[in-house]
This record gives sequence, structure tokens and C-alpha cells, in this order.
Amino acid sequence: MEKKKEVEFVRVRSCQNELSKSSIDQSWSRCIQNAMISSDMPNASKVSSQRFSHMLEDNRDILKTAHPYIKMLSATATKCGVLIGLSNEEGVILYIEGNSPQLRELGYERGYIHQEAYMGTNAIGLCIETGKSIIIRPEEHFLEILRNWVGFAAPIYSSDDKLIATIFSMIPSKTNYRVVIGAISVAAMSIERQLQLSKEKSMLLNIQEKMHQAQAGIIEASSIVSHDVRNALCNISAYIQLLQLEGSIDCYRGNRILKEIVWVNRLLDDFKKLTVRRLEKVSIQSLDKGLESLIHITEPKAELNNVRLIYKPCKRKSLIRADMNALHHVFINLIENAIQAMEAGGTLTIEVKIDPIAHEVLISFQDTGSGIPSDKIDQVFKMLYTTKRSGSGLGLHISRSIVNSHGGSIEVESVEGEGTVFIVRLPIIQ
Repeated sequence: MEKKKEVEFVRVRSCQNELSKSSIDQSWSRCIQNAMISSDMPNASKVSSQRFSHMLEDNRDILKTAHPYIKMLSATATKCGVLIGLSNEEGVILYIEGNSPQLRELGYERGYIHQEAYMGTNAIGLCIETGKSIIIRPEEHFLEILRNWVGFAAPIYSSDDKLIATIFSMIPSKTNYRVVIGAISVAAMSIERQLQLSKEKSMLLNIQEKMHQAQAGIIEASSIVSHDVRNALCNISAYIQLLQLEGSIDCYRGNRILKEIVWVNRLLDDFKKLTVRRLEKVSIQSLDKGLESLIHITEPKAELNNVRLIYKPCKRKSLIRADMNALHHVFINLIENAIQAMEAGGTLTIEVKIDPIAHEVLISFQDTGSGIPSDKIDQVFKMLYTTKRSGSGLGLHISRSIVNSHGGSIEVESVEGEGTVFIVRLPIIQ
């Protein structure tokens, strides 16, 4: 029997990239040392009802944040027999979606502990052990009964870099698992970002209660940078992880990039503590060139979210006196908001018109999303007000302040169930 296990061990080693191979090799070695054999059945232990209730309460925020993402992923994936769920930092399954009687009998249920000692080599346990995303292909599971499945788990970190959960999946081996894994990786990044934004929002609410209006300038100055740069870093991190999973970039270089992104995020945290006034460099600018460059930058994210971008420039050249970097914050925020409003995909139409009577250029951003309820539309520009799961409540407030500083205005019109249009008005040069 020991000889058989050694042969299996060597065979699996040839299937791994360097990072995963090392982790899985070490896991197999530990399984062998612990007298496990490949024909063993999983023996996941279940925590007591009282302890599980405490775990649910302790993880209430992350469960609330992760629930809609898992529901969205499971809407199509579970039809293919895929299980998707969330575990805490101890490997205890807190929430799970999908219907696979075989896996549920093996311990893929709420309250069961998925550690190596109970499940052999498994994605949840190794993800917690290494702190990294882990793929366990069918032949890499130590226990034979799990070898019809691809296991995947991605870590979720708190704002202080502490691993607090994993989002995981068990995928039938015949399924195109790369698509599911890519979606889960992006979801993990989004959950992390939303948790961080929620924490920042709570912090800013406390500041608002204690400070007077003079403090608003400090909040805005730091938030303009933090809000938009974090959006960009989140997207970059997600793309790097997808490239790593596809094998388009090696793990070492990918991890170096991700490490630098973590460093920039920390730098942003320090920047928020500073009371530096935002400088404006105002000059005569071509609005058309500025918009075209932004649309080119945001097109990949739109395509990733099944959103079609349509740009309708004005036939007349639009010259404005502006700080284009500041206006870029406005336009990117409106585009990001529109994409997020169309969860099932749609069309975003960006159109530029001239109002010769008012001597203004009008830039409209019209989406085909769910729209804004009529009783909420008057509040969308208020500081810290948001209807989005991942919103900070600062983007539109800051955008309006920037446009107002240019002598312009922002209007919003919406029909619930049909879509929303934001119209930015800016003075044009005579």
C-alpha cells in the first residue's frame, strides 16, 4: 500500500506549476505521514450548533457582503452540478449553494470543518494554509472519492491583511472549470473591496458626526484619490489573477505585481491621514480627446461585464477651460456607476451636445440599468449616501463638487426599470 501511495505521489508532482506543486506535494506528504490512504473516506467533523451560531454572528458582515455574489455565481454554475460557498478562517463552511448529494454526504455542508486532517488534500484547507488561491485538479486530491471534482478556493483578506474567509467551489471535472474559477477570483476581490469600503464608510460617518463642515474639504481631498485609484487597483488585481489562472503570466511575476498593489493601497491609507489641498491645473482642453481616451481605458471592464459602450461625439469641436485630470475622476465615476447598474449587461451611451443658448456643452451618460427609485433620486449626490452594495457614497458627491468648481452642473433623470441618465453641463469657450 505504501508503494502505491508513493507512485501516486510522484505522478501528481508532474502535474503542478511550481507554486501549487510545492503546496500540494507538502499536503500529500503530510497525509502519508498521518497514515491516510487514498481509499479512505472524508471524515469532516461538524462544529456544535452553539459554536456555529457564534461563528455566524462573528462573520455577519462578510456573510452579508458575500451572499449576493455567491447567489449571482450560483444562478448558472449550480445547474452544472457546481457547489459554491464561503468558509471562515478555520475552514468551517458558513454558507453553500448548489445541489450535489454525493458531496453533501462527504461533508460539503454548513458547519463542517474542511481541514487536511479530515479531508486530505483539499482547496479550502490549502488556501488557508498558504494564504493564496488554490486549484486542486481531480488527480491532485489525495482521497480517491474526490477525484471526479476540481476544487478551488480564493482567500478573502480584511483591510489589515488578515485572512478572514475563503470563497470556494467544487466543480465536476467535465465542466469548463476555468470560467467558474475566473468568476470566483473576481468575486473574492470584489468582496474584499466592498468590506474595505464599508469600513471606510463607517469611519467617515464617525468623522462627520464629530467634525464640522470644515472637515469636509479634507475628506474630499483624500477620497478623490482613494476612491478612484482603489477602483483601478481592484481591476488590475483581478486581471492579474485571471492571467495567473490561465497561465498567461508566471506566478512569481504575478505575485510581485500583486505585492506592489498591496503596497500602493497602504500608501493610500497613509495619504488619507494627510491634510493636503488638491491642486487644480486649469487650461484650455479638448473635451472630445479627453472622453475618447477614457472610453478606450474603460472598454475592457465594460466588455467583462457584458456592457456595450456607444460614443456619440459632437460634430462641433468642444473646447473647455478645465482641469482635465479632475474631470476624468467625474467621467470615470459615472461610467463605473453605469456599468455596475447593469448587472445583467446592457448599453451605455455617452453623447456630447452643444447648447448654443446657454453656451454649454452637455455630456450625457445613459444606461439601460434598473433605474433609481423616484423617492431616492434627490439623495444621490449627498455625501455617504449610496444604494450600491460596493459603494462608498462619495463618488457622486465628489463629482458634483468638481463639476461645480468648473462653473458647471450635474443633472440626473431616471425611470425605474428602464435606466438612468446623468448629464454633465460645462461652460464652453466662446
